[in-house]
Amino acid sequence: MPDPDAAEFAGVRADLARLFVRHKAKMGLADASDRRVILSVDSIAAALIGLTMRARERGDDDWLDRHRWWLKAATRLWHGETATTLDG
Repeated sequence: MPDPDAAEFAGVRADLARLFVRHKAKMGLADASDRRVILSVDSIAAALIGLTMRARERGDDDWLDRHRWWLKAATRLWHGETATTLDG
């Protein structure tokens, strides 16, 4: 398994940082500074991955609907695209 801190992932991590800053209020992090969110990219991504898996297992469509922005971003990343779109 590659090291997530490897230089090859710097672009993805930066892209996720922009995405998480943009959506921090939706994650209950409205009071967190942008810097704090940026420093927590790995933890936020891991939490969202785990919560997505749990929501799918439980059929929690409400959670999946509220976090559609994350699901769309993760799908784009999986396909080698950027997490954030130019149109916001």
